[in-house]
Amino acid sequence: MIQEPVGIFLTIMAVILITPLLSERVHLPGIVGLIIGGMLIGPFGFNLLNLGGVIEILATVGLLYLMFTAGLEVDTHLFQKTRSKTIVFGLLTYALPQIFGTLFGHWLGLNWMGAVLLGSAIASHTLLALPVVTQLGIMRNEAVSIAVGATVLTDITAFLVLAIVAGSPDGSQISSLVILKQIGFILVYAALILFLVPRAGKFFFKRFTTRAVEFQFMLVVLLIASFTAELIGMHAVVGSFLAGLAINSSLPPHSAVKSQVTFMGESFFIPIFLMYSGMLTDPRAAILDSRSLIAGIGLTIGAYLTKFLAAWIAGKYFHFSREQVLTIWGLTQSQAAVTIPTMLIGVQLGLFPQSLFNGAITMILITSLTSPMIVQRFGKHLQPTKQVSINKNWFDRILVPIANPATQEILLNLALVLARSVNGILMPLSVIRDNSNKAKELVSEHQFTENLRSFIMDPKANIQPKQRIDSSISNGILRTALEKKASMILMGWTGKSSYHANIFGNDIDQVFWRAEIPVIVVRANHPVNAFEKVAWVITSKSAVTDLTDVSISIISTFAQELNVPLEIIAQEPFNTKLEESLAHLKLDLDWTIKTVSAQNIRREVSNLAHTTLLLTTTRGSRQHFQSVMGKEPEQFAAAFSGSIGIIRHP
Repeated sequence: MIQEPVGIFLTIMAVILITPLLSERVHLPGIVGLIIGGMLIGPFGFNLLNLGGVIEILATVGLLYLMFTAGLEVDTHLFQKTRSKTIVFGLLTYALPQIFGTLFGHWLGLNWMGAVLLGSAIASHTLLALPVVTQLGIMRNEAVSIAVGATVLTDITAFLVLAIVAGSPDGSQISSLVILKQIGFILVYAALILFLVPRAGKFFFKRFTTRAVEFQFMLVVLLIASFTAELIGMHAVVGSFLAGLAINSSLPPHSAVKSQVTFMGESFFIPIFLMYSGMLTDPRAAILDSRSLIAGIGLTIGAYLTKFLAAWIAGKYFHFSREQVLTIWGLTQSQAAVTIPTMLIGVQLGLFPQSLFNGAITMILITSLTSPMIVQRFGKHLQPTKQVSINKNWFDRILVPIANPATQEILLNLALVLARSVNGILMPLSVIRDNSNKAKELVSEHQFTENLRSFIMDPKANIQPKQRIDSSISNGILRTALEKKASMILMGWTGKSSYHANIFGNDIDQVFWRAEIPVIVVRANHPVNAFEKVAWVITSKSAVTDLTDVSISIISTFAQELNVPLEIIAQEPFNTKLEESLAHLKLDLDWTIKTVSAQNIRREVSNLAHTTLLLTTTRGSRQHFQSVMGKEPEQFAAAFSGSIGIIRHP
């Protein structure tokens, strides 16, 4: 057995690296290779590593990470829409295995408390195939979202049963008061996590923008939520999932820090947990001992049948396709996170014999192997839930001129969030006048890219930085936009003009009016993760000509990708037209329309929270803008202390 720290870590990393590659070579999911690799190096294989110590700690963190990632990946808007379906399926996929497990345990000779605990052990499920779902890009499919959401219900219910049984193994102290007390703890805990964490996240992200600090904050939230769950008698995985769900609601879907967290989990912690699950398995004991064999076969068949029956009933009721039903079945059949601690506690309490534990491990091994294979086989035929199409071509290739070091990080990350919505390209641009003494300071393309990467720490970002020397800043921006086929230009703005004749300032004005693609001028005062709302101001004059599908598309995309509600400030009768347009689109965002008079628009703007992103739109020429908007952009900027953006499309 390896005892040296370096040797232990080397063995772990070798298994994480090699076994998924070998598994995929024989057309099996990488998860299967990790589990088999764990069996080989564990105490029931070549006995290279001990189950305790650092491996157990890392595996525990990996399990928490797995559920935390599940919460981060859930489409919260779809989760709200499918809440009733999630509850229905959650009840089905818990109740059917619970009934079977209780009857099977009674047939094996367990007392009723042990039989009920056995039922709860197989009623829950672990999302071992979640990495497969992530790789296939089907997390936002309605059926997958329902299966993931049901995991919370099954795990919470299973741990509620475990807490009650552990409090009175012989059943003598079970009462309705004990049950109600435990349910009350869970409801209060969930409400606090889902209410406090998003607000704490917005507060924190507004004041700290360093990627490392944001990453550390999310890990601390994960561990606090998990530890608190254990203190009130629940398993830590329930807290980690709720923490992920709460953080998810406070970050943009394509947030860089979210990508960092998931990258760390998928490449290190989660594989260690899967490897550890294999290390726990003793296949020889399950085969050679007849009682273990009977228990293993019975539990495995019961898990397969009851989980399939629940998926089939839900599929019939919700009109899911065959592939959706089988994907749900694949996701919910694997047992590990709740089953393992439940079976261990059952043995420690004297409710389960060792043979039943061995049989449960057999079930865990078999379902852990088949779950990812089934999801891989049928999940590839699924697609994310279809929504009404919104034109997002504007975000394919976003050009971002950078000049002010104080605001360039905010501008680039805002543009990155928009570009990631369509897997687009972010093109930071540095322009130097050819008659400037700074022309000689033009750095190499590689150095320029590395400088940008220092504050755009998103491994999935497609960044194509550009540098050029030109006769003027505006000419350099416009020529680059034309040469590189930019779809949009996003520029920084101080909130006031440099000259009386200009609206934004000389260089910005030249680009704003001469560009043949949409241009967004932004005064950004807060980091992307700190925005709590997008407000769209529509005046009576601008609504007549500027209220177009392009405007609605761009504004709604801002709100969706920032993962914040949209508030529209408009005057009658344009509020009715807007309401009809937004209702037709069926957008996955919360939106409201506030009707105000022309005299009260500026006051309404001044009352907005400073964490709001205030947007307004225009189109056409400078003359049209001045006749419609006048000095309103400057007035809004003066009255409002938050971030403000002016969007112009040709």
